[in-house]
Amino acid sequence: MNNDPAKKEPAEFEKRLAQRVDALEMVVTHLERTIQDLDETIRAQNKQLDVYERKLAMLTLDVGVLREGPAEVRSPEEEKPPHY
Repeated sequence: MNNDPAKKEPAEFEKRLAQRVDALEMVVTHLERTIQDLDETIRAQNKQLDVYERKLAMLTLDVGVLREGPAEVRSPEEEKPPHY
């Protein structure tokens, strides 16, 4: 006895095989869409990350300047009025 389903009922086997192929095609289509969505999300996040990195660099410079303090501390009496 041969238990090969393809030999017993070829039409039924082909029908089940076609159903499996259809199911796999639907899964692949779904996965392709998911990959596209994730790619779009990653691209948007990369743009936002670039903005944050530029802002962080500017803030880091600002903090550095504030830490250094003014180049020379003068009392108000030592300052020349603006008309001189």
